[in-house]
Amino acid sequence: MKKAIPLLLAFLACILVFAKDFWEKKPYVEWTPKEVTRMLTKSPWAAVHSIRRSTSYMGEHRISQDDLPCPSGCGPGVPAQEDVFGGGGTINTEATEVPGRKPSASEIIGGGAPVSRYTVRFMTAAPIRMAYAQYLLQNRQVNQEQAVEYVEDSGFGDRIVVAVGTLDQDLREFEVPADYFRDKVYLLLKKSKRKLNFEQYVSPVQAGKLEAFFVFPGSESGKPLVTLAEKEVRFVCKLSSQTKIEKKFKLKNMLFKGELEI
Repeated sequence: MKKAIPLLLAFLACILVFAKDFWEKKPYVEWTPKEVTRMLTKSPWAAVHSIRRSTSYMGEHRISQDDLPCPSGCGPGVPAQEDVFGGGGTINTEATEVPGRKPSASEIIGGGAPVSRYTVRFMTAAPIRMAYAQYLLQNRQVNQEQAVEYVEDSGFGDRIVVAVGTLDQDLREFEVPADYFRDKVYLLLKKSKRKLNFEQYVSPVQAGKLEAFFVFPGSESGKPLVTLAEKEVRFVCKLSSQTKIEKKFKLKNMLFKGELEI
């Protein structure tokens, strides 16, 4: 029995190793284009929120499955041939509840109304910066030294930056003064129910025409505002009376090398 215990522990250790996600198993310079896309669109630090536009009395329909199929190569800079910023990708999903009658999946998918697909990313989280750096390396837009510098320093200190972009290259909704977003964009902490308002807004033109940055405070009196005790952080962005981007992120999943990254 005693001899079996070390073997059992070794077996469990192997399971834990293989269960790790790619960002825990290998350095970012080894991430494939597909893995970079996953980190920037479907990871603990990033998600896609999709809205089916409609001119009917029911207004816009929020699509339930937010992680749309994305070609590889998602990141800043000049888009690659199959880049997610180039548009496209099929949609196989159905709408959530809307006022009035609920349309069927076939009505939503086949209705021909355009879909707006918004990306939400915690830019100050190290894994997101790593994905951006690897994207730029893969597209030969930076050298190794520049990539390392970008990964090691977000440029925002202890503040939290959420980047909002679109997979459809249309950021006109974000080209407005910062005051327009006051009380319309915030982070909501689950346990304390505290609402964090942004301190600074960087428009797409100012940020390089790819995303808009909302800069939130990261600490207060030297203590972090977002901790694991909050359990969940929700990003809310009300673009209009009908268009609302809202994504929940579970903090226990936002651990990287044992530390909360946000």
